[in-house]
Formats: sequence, structure tokens, C-alpha cells
Amino acid sequence: MRIRHIVKESFLLPFKEYKHFILVFLLALLCEVITEVFNKVHIGQWTILLFILNSVVTLIIFGLMISLTNSVVDNSSVDYYNFLENFIEGLREYIITLYYMFLTALFSSFFIVPTGVYSNLLHIHEYIIRMDIDTTIFTLRELSAELPVSLQLDLTRSIQLNVLISIIIFVFFLSFSFIGKINLNMSGNLFNSLDFRVINGYIYRIGYKRYLKFVGVMSLILVLSFNLVWLLEFLIRDVLISAFLEAFLLFFATNAFYIIMQETK
Repeated sequence: MRIRHIVKESFLLPFKEYKHFILVFLLALLCEVITEVFNKVHIGQWTILLFILNSVVTLIIFGLMISLTNSVVDNSSVDYYNFLENFIEGLREYIITLYYMFLTALFSSFFIVPTGVYSNLLHIHEYIIRMDIDTTIFTLRELSAELPVSLQLDLTRSIQLNVLISIIIFVFFLSFSFIGKINLNMSGNLFNSLDFRVINGYIYRIGYKRYLKFVGVMSLILVLSFNLVWLLEFLIRDVLISAFLEAFLLFFATNAFYIIMQETK
């Protein structure tokens, strides 16, 4: 199937399966509301207990959201009232996400030196020491104004380059996490979903060139979606918007990666 057809089919999926989509949207909304309430409630010594309770409930709801989405994509069944199974599903999804986000941060940190961020920070530090002033009385903004423009520009350029590289790394590891999650749903093996050899096996069968094109298209759509979420929340600040887009992107991305991975069989 052509990539544009995969994108089109995945985009239309929430409308075709609107009953399941509405249910996932309501669950996402419930997660948003629970998080909002938790962030506003402070009950002293019970805060840790409340945090644990919130985490467990959120994972159960998230696990049910994943199960519902997978049921639409691969026609599997869902046990709505098996809270333990939904909790485990949510926990496994969280572990995969956390694992690949940790790798993103780790690999991004490797480029702090090559991009010049570290050396430019050292130059600024040395310059401030040579200024022989009491830096404790300056705010960060005031201190920055005392620095030469050349140092500020060099640091800004190096940070921009590092951010660009980090975004590229993030995009690829995010795609790996989706492959891992689809693999988890198909095989039930968590460790395989964290194994780069398994992930690379899928990409190899898809074709590296085709996979790069697919990731590029998906990245563009996700970037536009995230910017839309940020803009709408900045203007309206409504949990309905973020919950809707969260549910929509879950349907869209899961179905798109599932289709392209099915082609490897």
C-alpha cells in the first residue's frame, strides 16, 4: 500500500469507528480531568498515597485506551472489566515509551560536545570569572547582557544545532517505540519490543528508504498536530481539545504503523 493511502486510511479510521473513538476520547478526557484534579489537590502527608492511586487509575484507563485502539486495528477482543489486565497493558506501554525516551535523551547528550554547546558554555564560564564581579546580585537576564555578542551568538548556534539533532533522534526513537508497541500487541513479548534487533528486522523488511519516507510523512503530521494542540490550548486551554487530539493521534499512528508492519509478513 502506498504511504499516502496508509495516511488516508489511518486519518479516516476514527470517523469509521466512531463508537470506539468516542469511548477512547472519553477515557482520555477522564485521564486529563484526573490529572488536573490531582495537580490542584494538596493533602499533606497523603500526597504520596494519592500520587500512587492516581498513577494506578491512570495506567488502568490508559491500558483500556490501548486495548480499545488495538481492537479496532486488528479486530481483537477487549475485556473492559479486567482491571489487572488493563493495568498491565498500560504499564507495559509506559515502560516502552519511557525506555525509548531515555534512549533519546542519552543519544542526544552525546552531541553536546560535537555541536559545541559544552565548549561554548565553558568559554562563557571563563569569561564571567575574568569579569571579577559578584554574580549573585545579577539575574540571568542581566548577566547575559554583560556577555559579548559573539559569545551569545556562538552559544545560540550550537544550541540550535543540538536541538535539531535531538529532534531527529527523537523522531526516530518515537517511531521505534510505535514499532515496539505494535510488536508487543502482536507477540505479547515485552523484551522483544525493547530489542533493537527486532525493531531493525521490521525496518529491514519494510525497506529503509520506504521507512524513512514513512517516518518523514508521519513526523510532519505529528509536528503540525502538536503545534495545533499548543495553539489551541494557548488560546482556549480546554481539556476537551487535548483529549480529542490525543485519542485521534492514538488511532491514527497505531493504525498507520500497524499497516506498514503487516506488509512485512
